[in-house]
Amino acid sequence: MYFLFLYLGKSRIINRSFTRAYDRTKEGEKLRSARERRKRFVEGNQEKINFLYRLDLLLLQSNCKRIFPFVNSEIFLIIMLSLSALGFVIADILSQSYILGIICSLFIILLFYLVLYIISGIHYKRTENEILTFINLLENYSKTSDDLISIFGRLFYYLEEPLKSAVEDCYIEGRSTGDLSFALSNLSNRIEHQKFKEVIRNLEICARHEANYGEIVNDSRGLLRDFIASQKERKAIIQNGRIEILIIMACSIIMVGMLNGFMERGLWQVLLQTLLGNFIILYCVAVLCACVITMVKFDKNR
Repeated sequence: MYFLFLYLGKSRIINRSFTRAYDRTKEGEKLRSARERRKRFVEGNQEKINFLYRLDLLLLQSNCKRIFPFVNSEIFLIIMLSLSALGFVIADILSQSYILGIICSLFIILLFYLVLYIISGIHYKRTENEILTFINLLENYSKTSDDLISIFGRLFYYLEEPLKSAVEDCYIEGRSTGDLSFALSNLSNRIEHQKFKEVIRNLEICARHEANYGEIVNDSRGLLRDFIASQKERKAIIQNGRIEILIIMACSIIMVGMLNGFMERGLWQVLLQTLLGNFIILYCVAVLCACVITMVKFDKNR
C-alpha cells in the first residue's frame, strides 16, 4: 500500500483524475446554460427547467458562486451527499439505530438546501427594495446616452447589493464580449426577482430595436408600484400562514408528549424498536421537512 500510494503520488494519477472530472462538470455547466438560453430564445420562458440548471441558478442567486467560484451543481451535490452519508454512518454508530441515521442524513440534505434558499430569499427582498432605485437611475442616465451598457457602467455605483455586483458584472461582460444579449441574460439569471427579469427583458427588446428607454422605464415603474402595493397585503397573509403552521406543529408535539405519558413502554421505544414505528417516524420527518420548506418558500411563490 505504501509503494502504491507513493507511485500514485509521483505519477499524479489521482490529481489528473480529479482535474478531468472537475473540467467535465464545468463543461456540463456551460452546456446547460447555453441549452437553456437557446430554449428561452426559441420558446420563451419555461416553467419547468432542468434540475441541475435550477441548482446552478440557486448557487448563482445565493452568491455562492462569487464566494466559492469552483462550486457548481455537481460539486455541490457531491459535497452534500458525502456529508449526508458521513452523518448517517456517525449517527448509526452512536445511536445503534439506522432510523436516526436516516434522519440525520435527511437533516443534512435539508440544511444544505435551506441555507442556499434562505440566502437567495434575503437577496430577493433586497432586490425588491432596490428595483425602483434602479429604474429611476436608468431613466436619468438614459437621457444622456443610448448605450445601455454604458448606462449600467454609470449607475451601478449607486445601487446596493446584490444588484450592485450583478449590474457591475453585466457591464464588464458587455464591454469585454460586446454581446449585449449575453450580458443581459446573465444579469437576469443572477437576480431571481421576476419583476426585475421583466424589466431586463424589456430593455433587451428595446435595445435590439433602438427604441426609447424612457417609455419602457415609465411603464415598468407603474407596474412595479402596483406589485409592491399588492406585496404588502400578501406579506400579512404569509405571516398568518406561518403562524398557523407553527401552531399545528406545536399542537402535534404536545399530543405526542401526552400519548407518551399514557404508554407503559414509552412511545419512542416502541417507534424505534418496531418496523411500523420506523415507518411512522420517517413519515413524520418527511412531513416536518415539507412544512419547513413550505414556510421558507412562501415569500417567493407566485
